[in-house]
Amino acid sequence: CVSEVIFTTIDGTARAGESYTAVETSLVFDAGEHHKEIKIPIYRDNAWNAILEFAVQLSIDGVDSPGCHLGEHLRKARIKVMDHSIFPSEKFVNEIMEDRIDDIPVWGLLWGF
Repeated sequence: CVSEVIFTTIDGTARAGESYTAVETSLVFDAGEHHKEIKIPIYRDNAWNAILEFAVQLSIDGVDSPGCHLGEHLRKARIKVMDHSIFPSEKFVNEIMEDRIDDIPVWGLLWGF
């Protein structure tokens, strides 16, 4: 059977236009097809952010095609956007990445925070 599923992003702590590009599109599944790849552009900036979240929602507009249905448990999924920066500052990134924490002056770290 052929089935059309609507895919929509939903804001959480991550906001469309600020953290990611909102996507709303339909996916057509041909007979025997069970998965699709979707891409959601994530924005990258140099500011540190906490872990941000948004969701993707799957729905069917109307009635399922005969013999086809959308699963009950994965209609909505949370997406976590992890920050690439090292908290609280990237000033001591080399020391942190090389496990040389003792080389970071305490006042330097506090001042960077």
